[in-house]
Amino acid sequence: MSGFKKLKILILSGILSISAVFSASLNAHATNYCITDECKAAEAAEINAQQKATEAASKAQDLESVIQGLELDIYALEAKIASNEALAEDIKSKIEANNTKLEIQKSALASLLVDTYFESNPDTIMLLASSSSISDLTERESRAETVQSQINLSAKNIKAIKLELEEQKAEVDRLLENQNNQREEINRKRVEQNNLLAKYKDNAEAYSAEAEEARKAKQEQIQAYINQLNSYAGGGIITEPGLNSYPYAGSCPGLNWRYTLAGYSGDNRFGGYYCECVSYAAWKVYEYWGRSLYWGDANEWGWRASNSGFRVDNIPEAHTVGYYTNSAWGHVVWVESVNADGTINYSEYNGAYTADFSYRTGVSASIFSYIHFD
Repeated sequence: MSGFKKLKILILSGILSISAVFSASLNAHATNYCITDECKAAEAAEINAQQKATEAASKAQDLESVIQGLELDIYALEAKIASNEALAEDIKSKIEANNTKLEIQKSALASLLVDTYFESNPDTIMLLASSSSISDLTERESRAETVQSQINLSAKNIKAIKLELEEQKAEVDRLLENQNNQREEINRKRVEQNNLLAKYKDNAEAYSAEAEEARKAKQEQIQAYINQLNSYAGGGIITEPGLNSYPYAGSCPGLNWRYTLAGYSGDNRFGGYYCECVSYAAWKVYEYWGRSLYWGDANEWGWRASNSGFRVDNIPEAHTVGYYTNSAWGHVVWVESVNADGTINYSEYNGAYTADFSYRTGVSASIFSYIHFD
């Protein structure tokens, strides 16, 4: 069986947790090959840093919304302040105009008061002396009283207007002071939020850079492991696979993470874990030769084949099973054909580059031993 079973056992024992189903690309299959402690540590660091980067970016985005709201608040407040400042100027102008009128009224009232005083408070003998008759005296006294009443009324009105305008001015001044304080508070919040925004953006960038470094470290470890597997695969080129007749092809590579043993599922034509190299090779033996077998891990197939009476040698032939034992669980492939230069073309599952089906051409035949079923 291929080295991927080792990863499954690690997962089953809780050492490593994988939830993604692998696609056909190397990047999508990266977690398949991340089995060293260094790679797993780098993967954990990458995930942690990426989560922090996402959180920081999310907080920065939230802060941007808050800042935009503060900008709108400031814009609305500036409009209110401008309106109230115009109102304050208008009231100030009215107060100044009223003060001018008041000064004029004061001057006129002063003259009237003087005249009225001498008319309403002269010596009775002098008043009689200056009057042509008793009726003239009565008329002058009545006129003096009327003027005095008008003067008092005018003074009250002017004072009332002045007081009202001053109260309005004081109210507007208080409103402006309050609004200016609000503006200062919003500006303070805006500065504070901008500082936080810069912090979270910087954090997001720093964590993203950290995640990228961890990702690179993980990829280096993965590539090292792939190189190791490739050294077992004997070179060659992965080509378009053509027809893949494996019954579970539509469910691979996902099924191989379910630990479902084909031989124990009621289908005894071929054995091994679904989507694994041994299951696929056993299927091809059944498909082509009509033989059902379940021989366990790939590194057991050679001696089991010999014990079962099949020829095992180093001579490659089409429609044989090639196997090697120089990895933890070994590996088996189905030999499709032999080339004129002695290299072989084979199909497999869980090869060096993918946990799925692959087809390789021009591979050195010397890396495998071969089981013949004819």
